[in-house]
Amino acid sequence: YLQQLKYAEPTIAHSRPLLAPSSSSTTTATVDVVTIGSQTRPLLITTQQTTWASNARNFYGFTEANDYDPNCAVIMEDYDFRMKYINQCRTYTSRYNKFRTGYGAGHGQQGGWFCAQRRVGRSLGWISAIYTGEQFMTLPDVLMIVDDDTVVDIDKVTSFMQERNPDANVPYIAAGSTTHMGKVRDGFTMTHGGFGTYFNKAALRLLTMPVYCNFDSEEQQQQQTMNELQNAFVSNACKQLQMNRSDELQIYTPGDSIFDLFYKMSSIPYFCFHSDWAMGYMITYYSNTQLNEVEPAGQRRRCYKESLQCHQLGVNEMMDFMVDHPQRGGQGQEMMVQQFQQQEGQEGQMQGQQGEGVQLE
Repeated sequence: YLQQLKYAEPTIAHSRPLLAPSSSSTTTATVDVVTIGSQTRPLLITTQQTTWASNARNFYGFTEANDYDPNCAVIMEDYDFRMKYINQCRTYTSRYNKFRTGYGAGHGQQGGWFCAQRRVGRSLGWISAIYTGEQFMTLPDVLMIVDDDTVVDIDKVTSFMQERNPDANVPYIAAGSTTHMGKVRDGFTMTHGGFGTYFNKAALRLLTMPVYCNFDSEEQQQQQTMNELQNAFVSNACKQLQMNRSDELQIYTPGDSIFDLFYKMSSIPYFCFHSDWAMGYMITYYSNTQLNEVEPAGQRRRCYKESLQCHQLGVNEMMDFMVDHPQRGGQGQEMMVQQFQQQEGQEGQMQGQQGEGVQLE
C-alpha cells in the first residue's frame, strides 16, 4: 500500500509556469515547490500557486485527501481516541517524541493537527517517487517545502543559497527559521514554524539515492560505483540507522532512500513527532550536512521588502507580498493584483477562510 500511495498525485499538481518570468528576475534557478495545506482553507494553497510560486517548475499541494489514511482527521476528532493517542506517545521511550512533553495536548485541540504532522513525510515519498521512480523527473536546483500560509521570495532565497554555497556539487539545506533542541535531545537543529525548508540539487541527489547497508561489515557502505561524497553519505546513513534513535531501523528496507525512510516513518500507527522535529531530525542525522538559517530569518504575521519569507499570512497578505516582491511576475502579477482587488464581495469570504480551519504548526 505504501509503495502505491507514494506515486499517488497530490491534491494540486501543476507542472508549468502560470506567469512569464520577469526581466527583473535575478536568478534562473529551477525551483519545485511543495506546500503542506488543508482542505479546510483551500484559498491559501491556490493563492500561493497564483502568486509567489506561480513561476515554479512544479507546484504540489498536499491536503487531507493525500494522507496515509484519508479519514485520519475524522478519527482524530474523537476526543477519547485523541487522548489515547497522546498518552500512547507519552509512554513511548524515544526522547525525540514531541508529544511526550505535553505539546500535543495544547496544540492538538483539533484532531486534524495530528494528521497534518504526517503530511510532510507523505510529501517526501512523492518527491522520492517523481525524482527517482517511474515518473522520473530531473532534479530542480532548489526544492522548497513550505506551509500553506507561507510566502517565499524565490529569487532572494535561491540567490542566498548560491552565495553561501557557490559549489553546486556540495549539499546545502536551509530553512526560513531554525531553533535548537535541548541537550536531552542531543541539541539537534530543527526547522521552525512552517517558514520553509530548502534543499539544493546536491542535497536532493543524496537524499533520494538508494541506501544499502550491510551491518556485518564496517566497510559495507563503500561501493565503487559511488563517488566520495556518496560513499560518505551512505556510510553516515548506515551508522545512524544502527544507532536507531527513534526505531527507524525497524522500518528500513535495503534500497530505501532517506526520503523513503521518513515517508515510511511518518506512516506508523503512532507517529509522535511534530513535523518540524521530524524534518530537523532527518537533516541533522541523515543528510550528512547541517541545517542553515537564511538571513534575514522569517517573519510571522508580517512582511517587509527585505524579507525572504514570511509565515502565518492570509490571502490578502500574500497578494501584498507579491506587490512588494515582483521577482517572478512582472506586469502579469500586477494585473492579477488589480483583478483580485476588484473582486467585490469576496474579501469577507477570504478573510473567513484565513481565520478558520486546521492549524498546521
